[in-house]
Amino acid sequence: MGDAFEKIFSRFGLFLRYLAPGIVFLIVFMLLHRNFCLGQLRELSDRELTGLIIFIALLGFGIFSIHRYIIVWPLWWLVVKMRRLLNVYPPLPTEWNNLPTRRVMFLLDMQRLLRGASQDKKVLAVSDAHARWSSMQHYLYCSAYIMLILPIIFRVLLPKALQADRFWPILVSGFLLLILVLISEFRNTNLDVWATTKFPDGCVVDSSFQQNASADG
Repeated sequence: MGDAFEKIFSRFGLFLRYLAPGIVFLIVFMLLHRNFCLGQLRELSDRELTGLIIFIALLGFGIFSIHRYIIVWPLWWLVVKMRRLLNVYPPLPTEWNNLPTRRVMFLLDMQRLLRGASQDKKVLAVSDAHARWSSMQHYLYCSAYIMLILPIIFRVLLPKALQADRFWPILVSGFLLLILVLISEFRNTNLDVWATTKFPDGCVVDSSFQQNASADG
């Protein structure tokens, strides 16, 4: 029964991952629009509200897809490249030192998939923790894009509808959020590299990894 509930909540979380960017879009839109407020949602009919929910879900899925399959790659490339230039701890596996950055990214992705398919509970626990962290980052990335792009769209295309005193606060908040997410991405990649060296190909090669992790910290 516990496993069944866990699977249900896991799928519900996956649904929210796609829905959340659409909700953020709606909130930022309402903040920026001079003549739009939350109270207007209460005046919608059931049919209109259903259509709005479907629109938010599709919009959220579209924003997440563009992020996940297009935008995030150059951002992650920048993070991995900076790690190599700064020689950040933990180091990459020795055999990866001379590989192009894009190849390193592919290998990190591959190792992540192998950890997720592991039969070892310790490896799976590390994989799940990394996946939860990454999911939150994806949501924050999408929120930052919306806060950066939507104010500009209003300023260029809908200047008369723009609540002018909210333009800069939302734009600057989006920029700061993106910086913070990139810092989080940097730390998450460090843990990714650590997990790759501790559990190559999803296998435990050091049963005392917890003690080693404490020593590394």
